[in-house]
Amino acid sequence: MKKNENNPAKVFADSLGTKKANKVTLRVIDYLCFEYNQTNHMTLDWSALNYAEILKLRRKFIDKDLKTSSINSYISKLKSVSRESWRLNIIDTETYMRIKDIDGVKGHSDITGRALSPTELNGAVNYSGNDIKDLRDSAVIAVGYGCGLRSFEIAQIELKDISGNKIIIQGKGRVIRNVYLPSFSLRALKRWLQIRGSKQGAIFSSLTKNHRLLDKGISVRTVGDIIDKRCKNTGIERFTPHDLRRSFATNLLASGVDVFIVQKLMRHSNINTTRIYDMRGEDAKIAAVEMLPF
Repeated sequence: MKKNENNPAKVFADSLGTKKANKVTLRVIDYLCFEYNQTNHMTLDWSALNYAEILKLRRKFIDKDLKTSSINSYISKLKSVSRESWRLNIIDTETYMRIKDIDGVKGHSDITGRALSPTELNGAVNYSGNDIKDLRDSAVIAVGYGCGLRSFEIAQIELKDISGNKIIIQGKGRVIRNVYLPSFSLRALKRWLQIRGSKQGAIFSSLTKNHRLLDKGISVRTVGDIIDKRCKNTGIERFTPHDLRRSFATNLLASGVDVFIVQKLMRHSNINTTRIYDMRGEDAKIAAVEMLPF
């Protein structure tokens, strides 16, 4: 297993579709290797990582009082790498099936992030600035929220991906799906496209300090910078790019959209993942019980 292409951790990371996901995943796996008393994913003998060894790691994380969500994320990654080990004939089927059978840790995890109210979102999208950068930034926020996109998905949209109100998105694992722009997102995008023009390439162009459009698109980091600047300009409580995705799911559910439809719109393979994005609070529970027939 000296060759890089035969390393199951590297194979798994390469399958995730983006350089950022690859880098972050390998960093996490290297941390897991360190906890297993190895230097990194290249020095670990993956054939030795079996059911019992992963259970020992899980117990170690529990004893360190790590968050439930973190432990389960670590276990999930080890199971994914083990799947690649099986595919590469590093471990046998019986070993892999036993690893696959390992359960996550049950328990409550603190909810991170927040869902923005419609008033906040309206203020963030409809902010009237003085330059073309503000038009671009409004479109970034409107499309990110209106389609429930991840920040890397926002950054990688190209003109050829758009047809009417439909955008072709390559998400996690290089899975390609269609997403649909609501009318407010489409209006914001059209205003920006009038400035940007019809040249092929990234929809959300990088801009110079003099507001000259560049051929390259914005980065994932720029998406966060855009939101930080908009919060500063509008006085809206700070939120993150992923909070737009949380708001997308939460506000759809609050509007009565079926959870299975929201799952499809979020492009989740498991509905339990969609439920994590439901950030409706006590007011939703109170309103719900008032609807009880009597």
